[in-house]
Amino acid sequence: MQQLPLQTMSSTKLVNSAQQIAIQYGRSIYDSVYVALARETGSEFVTADEKLANAVAAHLPVKWLGAI
Repeated sequence: MQQLPLQTMSSTKLVNSAQQIAIQYGRSIYDSVYVALARETGSEFVTADEKLANAVAAHLPVKWLGAI
């Protein structure tokens, strides 16, 4: 794995944003860290969690896997 050109980011940098997302949308911090990462990197977070996608997709870069 260490040989692969993978980018990493410390979740510590995402905690404040994730906490805001969790509170605003009633989601867990765990889920919100992934959403915050997508927003921070300008990426789209694709998830199989339909409830998460339904809760935030209108406002944040999240897409439900079943809609693809």
